[in-house]
Amino acid sequence: MKTESKHTISIAISGTLTIERGELESVLKDIIAQKRDCQPRHDQPTPDVAGERPQRVAFSVDETAELLGVSSSSIWRLLRRGLLKRSKALRHRRIAKSEVERFLKETSNVEV
Repeated sequence: MKTESKHTISIAISGTLTIERGELESVLKDIIAQKRDCQPRHDQPTPDVAGERPQRVAFSVDETAELLGVSSSSIWRLLRRGLLKRSKALRHRRIAKSEVERFLKETSNVEV
């Protein structure tokens, strides 16, 4: 590649191709932008369709207490009495959203 003047660049490709510098820069910017748009970004979490975080499906005891507007000790009491059940599938015990909804339907007139 050799520069003939400030405004053109010549590149030998089994012949000679002369393109205005501004046009070449524009083409290269378009190519780079297209390549950048096509590559997945691994440094950012993928949002759902609405651009928000995915809905939670399970909660800790403290989160469940906050959700229901009661103390954590009340949630522990409900767990001991068997009125609420928690998942044992994970390392951290979680209370499923569906379990909280079931509890509310069975114990009150609250529609979920």
